[in-house]
Amino acid sequence: MTKKTQRYRARKKVRSVSSLALGLSLMTVLLGVSRGADAQARTPTSPLDAPVAPPSEPVQPSPIARDAGGPPPSAAAPAELPELPAFAATGAQPAELDELLPAELLGEGGLQLGALITRALEVSLTARRGQARERGADAALAGARRAYVPQASVGFRYVRLSDYTPATIAMFNTPACLANLADCQANPQGYTEDFVLQQPILDQYSLNTSVALPISSWAGSSRHELRAAKLEREAAREASQAAQNDAVIEALEVYFELVRARAQERLAREAEAVAEKQAEEMQHRAESGLVMEHIAQLARSNHEAYRRLVIVAESRSAIAERALRDLLEYPEDEPIVVSFPLSSLPRAPEASREEWRERAAADNPIVRAQSLRADADRKRAYAERARMFPAFSIVFNHAYANPNSRIFPQTKEFIGTWDLIAQLSFSLDGALLADARRRQRLALAEESEINAILEERMSGRRALHEHGSLLASLTQVESQRIQAASAIAKEEEIRAREAAGLSTTLASLEAASQTLRARLDLIDAIIDAHLSSARLASAVGLLPTAPSLIEPPNPSSMHQSTGPAPRVTP
Repeated sequence: MTKKTQRYRARKKVRSVSSLALGLSLMTVLLGVSRGADAQARTPTSPLDAPVAPPSEPVQPSPIARDAGGPPPSAAAPAELPELPAFAATGAQPAELDELLPAELLGEGGLQLGALITRALEVSLTARRGQARERGADAALAGARRAYVPQASVGFRYVRLSDYTPATIAMFNTPACLANLADCQANPQGYTEDFVLQQPILDQYSLNTSVALPISSWAGSSRHELRAAKLEREAAREASQAAQNDAVIEALEVYFELVRARAQERLAREAEAVAEKQAEEMQHRAESGLVMEHIAQLARSNHEAYRRLVIVAESRSAIAERALRDLLEYPEDEPIVVSFPLSSLPRAPEASREEWRERAAADNPIVRAQSLRADADRKRAYAERARMFPAFSIVFNHAYANPNSRIFPQTKEFIGTWDLIAQLSFSLDGALLADARRRQRLALAEESEINAILEERMSGRRALHEHGSLLASLTQVESQRIQAASAIAKEEEIRAREAAGLSTTLASLEAASQTLRARLDLIDAIIDAHLSSARLASAVGLLPTAPSLIEPPNPSSMHQSTGPAPRVTP
């Protein structure tokens, strides 16, 4: 090691020691300044500035309860301290929800859930799409029924022919030859004449009537197509019911998001007003010399934070209002006033989870729709199989024409004729195409059955999830209610201690922030509970109407049939 390196390391050590000493000096100065600020923030009569007098009598330690059979404590072991209870603000009693929520959202006269659901079923695009699908299925069923009507056709035809020279045939005039036999024998060619077989009829009219009876189609393909159309109509009704549930759930989610945003905006405005008043008061006290300038600056920054929170809440409220207005197609000039009893919580489900899962798997309209579509595709496969066999039909035709082409010679008068045809036909290429369509229908039926199984399992899991979400939400509501009441009581106590000079402004601001956070969390928990109740009702195939939001259905008291669930129409 060279001398130059040794000198460099010595200088580095000196610099490190100098930096450490300088840091300790700055910490000492800052600690003295903070202690002086705290002393200046206290009032002259603050009990914290009074000297602590020693107790006149020594404090006797309280005995600690132990088990009767336990060993006696050792004299050398330190005394165990009892566990202190968790902090609870003085006077923190279980408060009602009406006292913790904004009063503006608890009144009457706003958009109620009944009107919301009715309007959602009327104007929601999801519900209207399901209704259109149902009308299409009804039209398809009417078409399948008309296949049993005899195939009758009536046609009228007018034909104008161009002028032409009719055909002639050379014929011997026997009567004239007999009248002049001698001349006929001498000149027989003179008695040969050209005769016209049929005079031309340039204007022709015809009225044709035909009635066909497809006997084999009625007994085969048409019968299966009719059954498939009936199954498709039932599947469309179940799909329409599921669409109504989805429309109501979508409307409720948007509605509760608006309720959440309005409540948060209201609470933020209340907190911003309190923070503004406190900032003005601290600024006045700072100008009077009662508190230091950084305390007033802290109050101003707190007010600015709440003001920005109000801006964010207003933005969320505007977005939620726009979503609800677009969903329900409200006019732009019509204000939306929400009014929902947030204090009325849903009732916890009494039935077991398995009952909810079985109910959801049995009565989910989407599951029934998929099963019905599988049966419809299977019936159409049967119809294609029936088309593979020979077709038998009976046809009756009637023609009333002038002239009638079926008779000879034709005359200029209307003559009617009829015929009856019994026909047995078979087409090889038609049978091959029908077999290909049959296999396609069977594959579609298998796909629909798999979809039904998957949806059944998913609906059961969804019911279990919503069941657990509802229980968790109700538990969270109770927990947040206690926390909000405790936070409010704690804030009141800290403000009273601050007025008496026993607490700092920072502690008061922190308590106000905790109160606002607790009240916002309480609103979130209440809205989550209502949404979980609505989703649980929808998971078991019921339309989540307004009463079900307050008291969810009990699957044990429902009908146990696998028929369609009760439908609610506007």
